[in-house]
Amino acid sequence: MVYFLTASFLLGCAIFLVSRNRDVGVGLLAQRPGNSRAGSALRGLYSLRVRLERAGLLWWSVAALVFGATYGSIFGSFDDLVKK
Repeated sequence: MVYFLTASFLLGCAIFLVSRNRDVGVGLLAQRPGNSRAGSALRGLYSLRVRLERAGLLWWSVAALVFGATYGSIFGSFDDLVKK
């Protein structure tokens, strides 16, 4: 128990010392000035959401189409097998 408390205290001190020298707000790339106004695709909450989810929605739609085509081709053949 004493080892755990000692290790926790020493780790906390080390974290405090390291965090004092952090360069908060500085990135690897310099910030570039952007447009002062957003484009039409980012004006509202709904349009931002659509833009962020666009790729996922597209891939889920493609997957559903492929899945439906696969099931359609299998069950079309399955119906012929049941009738025989």
